[in-house]
Amino acid sequence: MTDFDCVDIINVPTTKSCSCIDCVQINPQQLCNFTKNPNSKDGKESFCKFCISRRRTEKRVLQKFFAIMKTTHIDQFKTTVACVYISQTHTCNLKSKRLLNNFKLTEQELIEILKDEQVFQYKICISCQQLKPFDEYYKMSKNSLQSICILCQQDLYKK
Repeated sequence: MTDFDCVDIINVPTTKSCSCIDCVQINPQQLCNFTKNPNSKDGKESFCKFCISRRRTEKRVLQKFFAIMKTTHIDQFKTTVACVYISQTHTCNLKSKRLLNNFKLTEQELIEILKDEQVFQYKICISCQQLKPFDEYYKMSKNSLQSICILCQQDLYKK
């Protein structure tokens, strides 16, 4: 071993902890356990390779389950889609690629399901936990709404 091997010249970290709460690896881990991400501060993903692989596998299994449910238990499938849709407080965009991809739906199929389930353009307020129509929320941007309904926001400002 040379002196060069023992000296950390520029204090570059050689380990990192996985951000996944379900990570079974011992943290901190070697940097070689993380894939590259040029957009992150340290140039590595926040999840280790093991967790990324596990999450991809879980997603494939879930998508297969939804595909089977879509063909064999259509009522349960529609209810599941509707529940996932209304519970998404971060966005109300029907074109949400994640929602459409997870359930293997087109935008029109999603609209039809939501209309059948009578929850088209509804979401749950994170404050009062009630299902309310979109017009009872302030808009954040063109495609998204506040996560708290107008009534709850007014109550917050009164306090």
